[in-house]
Amino acid sequence: IRHHEYWIHQCKQRGLLESGLADVFESEHLTVAANNLFTPTNKARGVVMIRHPVKRVIDYYYYMKDIASAASESSSFEAFVESNQMVDNYVVRLLNGITDANIKITDSHTEVAKEVLRRKFVVSIFEWFDVGMVRLEKYFGWWDKFDVMRNLTVNNCHYSVIESADHYKNAHEVENGDKVFITVMNRNWADMSLYQYAKVLFAEQTKLI
Repeated sequence: IRHHEYWIHQCKQRGLLESGLADVFESEHLTVAANNLFTPTNKARGVVMIRHPVKRVIDYYYYMKDIASAASESSSFEAFVESNQMVDNYVVRLLNGITDANIKITDSHTEVAKEVLRRKFVVSIFEWFDVGMVRLEKYFGWWDKFDVMRNLTVNNCHYSVIESADHYKNAHEVENGDKVFITVMNRNWADMSLYQYAKVLFAEQTKLI
């Protein structure tokens, strides 16, 4: 089930989790969902696929241009990453429940985000998409349930999804070492640190799933 903030409150009022009807709950409002839905008797495990921060910003920019955002239409990618249109360290902010883009991210925020990721999430890495998909399929029990390796129909679907998972439509690559690449990395220093830590977690969780 996927919900925006309003519907999270509706789900709470209607006792969705207590009903046992929902197996998966998807939302970008992590703090709101955690505070309103989950309790010691209704626990959850987060699932996240983390992408390299620079590639995430590139895709976001081209996505915004594609839906004709006036702000994005009027600026180049170089101008976008220098402006306040790009929210820095988005994932660290998300895991800390920070919604005010004016708040400056610190080392403490980064460490909190790493601990939340370690304790609460099954982690996958977007750049290792094929391995990550298998990880999630095994975690949810789908790998064996749908016989991914031997069922040709499921197998073809599985690998077509993997092959198609790249940049958003016609998003352009930015070369590692380019000035704009370095600018995005520097502005997203906390997310870069979290991304590297997520790779370590991905390896450590191999033995748990």
